[in-house]
Amino acid sequence: MLARFITFTFLSICLLIACQSEQTASAENNNSAANATPASSDVKQEAADEVYRKSTKPLFVRFLVRYLERDKRLKSTVNFYQQANGMRTPIKLENDAKIEGRNMRFKNLNDQELRYEDLYDVEIQDQYSFQFNALDGQTHTYPVKMPIVKNFAIEGKLKKSEGGTITTESEALTNREMLIVMFTDSERHTENISLFGPLDLSNIPLSAAQLKNLTVGRNEIRMVRKSSLQVKEKTYAGECNAEYYSEPIIVEVVD
Repeated sequence: MLARFITFTFLSICLLIACQSEQTASAENNNSAANATPASSDVKQEAADEVYRKSTKPLFVRFLVRYLERDKRLKSTVNFYQQANGMRTPIKLENDAKIEGRNMRFKNLNDQELRYEDLYDVEIQDQYSFQFNALDGQTHTYPVKMPIVKNFAIEGKLKKSEGGTITTESEALTNREMLIVMFTDSERHTENISLFGPLDLSNIPLSAAQLKNLTVGRNEIRMVRKSSLQVKEKTYAGECNAEYYSEPIIVEVVD
């Protein structure tokens, strides 16, 4: 009888130890699985971040050139931004930016805008080129094509009741350009007519509706041609705006 009791007790103890071992092993396996999940998630996130980095240019550049034909003067500015996580932070380059080989002046506007700028007298050219060192340490050149207006004229007087036609010898307006016809009367009051490309500029018809707000009498007409392009280079992205302000001509506006 005693032998049976001892045997039964021994078997019970062995069974209890076996159950505890299985529970311990199961808990360890669960812990391992739980620990593996964040690791897998981290790998996926790192992969996603890498794709983001590869698809986003770390340098964003904003170019602007503005030419005043009357003064034969070119104003140029360029801003540089470092991009990360959808944010753009203005930065100063290690070396100065240039326009047509001229060193541009750096300006810090309360840390909200850092820019390089230049203003000088020059004859109009078909394009002007910026030079700068990007974040990759390489020197880059970005040419900006000028949207020029050539030899525009109006035959005779401009009639508000009938409209009129402006003629030019300029290339056609593209779908990335606009043309503003600026009228300024003797009191310096200005009226603008905005035209958008694509548009043939050899003959530009102006309707009576477009001229209805003009002041009768002597007016100056100036043509402002603007282009806006997205910049997509291998090591940087950005935007480029170019503006051309023609020398004004005099026209007589009548009813």
